[in-house]
Amino acid sequence: MRAFCFVMVLAVGGVCLLGGCDGDDGGSGSLLAQGTITIPASGSVDIITVQVTEPGTLQGRITWSGAPTELAATFKHVASGQIHGLTQSPSTLVSTAAVSSADVAAGADWLFSAGNTGGTAVSVQYEIRFQPN
Repeated sequence: MRAFCFVMVLAVGGVCLLGGCDGDDGGSGSLLAQGTITIPASGSVDIITVQVTEPGTLQGRITWSGAPTELAATFKHVASGQIHGLTQSPSTLVSTAAVSSADVAAGADWLFSAGNTGGTAVSVQYEIRFQPN
């Protein structure tokens, strides 16, 4: 069931990007993806790759409950390998990346990743939004 939900989130995000729909504007920009993932103790995980086909701002939000832990999040432009929006926080974490026209010309894929410096795995909820310029 989780796999089906994950595929549906990706499909809806892709349709919105291709069709230009605004998606859910409950936050800043269109919702591209959301879900739950576990970040291993003292490790990192690639959360999701989203596609951005126009300049604007990507925003990734990670929330969790329970004991405070130190997490880091980042966007990586897959085509260039450049890291954007590296953010570290012991509470709700928000990472942003400015997507330029040069980034769009180089490639559409952006990887959202997170790391955990704590000694305990943590289950997080994530949300990726995009606001076009």
